[in-house]
Amino acid sequence: MTVVVVATIHPKPESVDQVIDLFEKTITRVQQEDAGCELYAMHTEADTIVVIEKWADAEAHQAHLTSPAMNEMNAAVEELLADKTQITVLQPHPVGDGKGAL
Repeated sequence: MTVVVVATIHPKPESVDQVIDLFEKTITRVQQEDAGCELYAMHTEADTIVVIEKWADAEAHQAHLTSPAMNEMNAAVEELLADKTQITVLQPHPVGDGKGAL
């Protein structure tokens, strides 16, 4: 069963551009390198970054958490954040004619 993840990232105000740059590079790698990645998209609102992910299954998501791309990004971004990243793992509940699911 697919897994949807919402990660909310709060960079320090002076580090927003640097964190966005790190995520841009990491997202490209994750999309290419991490098996089971069906969606990995970044969105921003003011100084908040939200990454929405969709994984083929829980195992693919678990493997992603320790992938080379994530290990490198986590080490680089740690000092640039104002707060701990909030991660919500969701099980899809599709409704309707196909527009009710990611």
